Amino acid sequence: MTINKDTKNKLVDWFKRNGKTLGMFLLGVFIGGGIMFILWPSRVAELKDGTQVIATVAGKSYTADDLYQSLKEEKGLNTLLEEIDKVILRKEYDGIEKEAEASAKEEAEKYYELYEQNYGMSKEEFLTSNEFKEEEDFLKYLVNDFYYNKYYADYLAGLITEDDITKEYKSNYFATRKNVYFFTSQDDKELVEKVRTALKKGTKPSKIESKYKDIVVNTFDEFKYSDSGYYSTDIVKNIKGLKAGSYTKVFKDESFGYVLIYCEKITKKKKLKDIKSQIIKILSNKLDQEDEYLYYKAVFELRRKYKLEFQDTELAKAYKTFTSKYETK
Repeated sequence: MTINKDTKNKLVDWFKRNGKTLGMFLLGVFIGGGIMFILWPSRVAELKDGTQVIATVAGKSYTADDLYQSLKEEKGLNTLLEEIDKVILRKEYDGIEKEAEASAKEEAEKYYELYEQNYGMSKEEFLTSNEFKEEEDFLKYLVNDFYYNKYYADYLAGLITEDDITKEYKSNYFATRKNVYFFTSQDDKELVEKVRTALKKGTKPSKIESKYKDIVVNTFDEFKYSDSGYYSTDIVKNIKGLKAGSYTKVFKDESFGYVLIYCEKITKKKKLKDIKSQIIKILSNKLDQEDEYLYYKAVFELRRKYKLEFQDTELAKAYKTFTSKYETK
């Protein structure tokens, strides 16, 4: 059984870069997944003309204060924090509006293509099913997401020291290998062992799939070091030790099942200065995986930097309660 290489790599690469964003998007969470508090304050922050009637119906009048409390009840902190973060992030990254808009349009097209290919949904169906009245609303969402992602990437990079980078280079960096084959089976170790025996006898990797119909073959034209942050420690360890024309022993992986990796070619190892940015991305991804709440902590820190304060006592209490759940973990 063969997975189409072009389709597989296209989807895998996109999910690698957008996994967190997509997960949050599908859950309907913008930044805080869980900051949905329904609160009735004991004291509402004073509004100008708060008692002014803004609407009447069937003899009942509604004031600005009524509207304020209604918004809090329906949206809670989430709506307010989204607006606050928009202001903060645009101050933090002044002058990149065009970059953000261009990125949003590019990402939107990827969403449309992904949903059309996998779920048969048109762009209009995608927007409607995700409660976007029009495409412009979706693009605004993606623009805001661009700012959040840029800040988070910078935040993670700031946690990484030069010693961390040097250690990663010496311990884990490997040269780019071309035509790396993954032969896998979720539960049939014996089948993968047969593939190993065939390779040992001189069978070409490209011929394995026709000889063993039930083996899953994933072909990477270029398995990069920058990909290593998205695979298990065992896979990275095995690939790092491979030489051109060699293959690993059969080992068990949490995602792939039983795995055998063959390396056809290998390129020269690059100098540290040439792949420093790649190492920072790998280490950033590791930090993110080690602490599932790190994203929230990063956003909380940004708000503290800009001295966020709540004049409404109940909102202040609710925000403190929410942040404490993540920062103590």
